[in-house]
Amino acid sequence: MSQPAVETRAPTPADLEHLAAHLRAQDRAELDAAGWADHLQALEQSVERSRWSQVALIDGEIACVFGCAEYGSLLAPVGVPWLLGTDVLPRYRRVLQRWARRYIEAMLQEYPRLFNAVHADNTVAVHWLRRLGFTLHPATPAPPHGAPFHVFEMSRHV
Repeated sequence: MSQPAVETRAPTPADLEHLAAHLRAQDRAELDAAGWADHLQALEQSVERSRWSQVALIDGEIACVFGCAEYGSLLAPVGVPWLLGTDVLPRYRRVLQRWARRYIEAMLQEYPRLFNAVHADNTVAVHWLRRLGFTLHPATPAPPHGAPFHVFEMSRHV
């Protein structure tokens, strides 16, 4: 059985519109819990605030958009990885896990530490992050609605 073709490229406005209309239910719920009523605007701002971002297509279908924003100071920069996907994503978990590891390694080459937060109810993302090797901290209530979020992080091994 051949591996599906994974292609990445810079996201276009049409890609973001497609993603906003076809987000996985748990990703939609996570954006809602984080206070993003307009999912297209959340995607646009995530791309805009990131040092880089990509859309991943699997056999020509949009699976996700992901990127890495920068946080911290010039002397202590931290990478903020993020990913929002469609229902295409779960169909190719194994392929995407291997593929994601390369991007995480690239992020760790640029930043000594990666961190972000994930909605505790986003069980697919929580499981994915653990399998990729991120440390997840206990969920705590987060603004604006007090929904539980796990901070997750990974540091470069020196």
